[in-house]
Amino acid sequence: MVSISGQPGGAAYPTSKFAVNGLTLSLARELGPSNICVNAAAPGITKTDMVAALPDAMIQPLIKTIPLRRVGEPEDVAPCFILVGKIFQNISFHFK
Repeated sequence: MVSISGQPGGAAYPTSKFAVNGLTLSLARELGPSNICVNAAAPGITKTDMVAALPDAMIQPLIKTIPLRRVGEPEDVAPCFILVGKIFQNISFHFK
């Protein structure tokens, strides 16, 4: 996840992902007392148009760090988002 490990050759993308993490945590703390649950997901490298445009020399080393040794497919992550949405639709977490 570039929000944690960074990305050579482009700071804007990982910076935006780091900002999403901070925004999610801040909103969860702010809205939790009102019984509003805030979630975010970071599925990792997923086959998208953006990833398809990256050079193979950049993707291959990353694939070696993935337990399945392949880039994720949209179909791999979509059910997770649906499941999380169903599970957490009526649950709230309160942070102290």
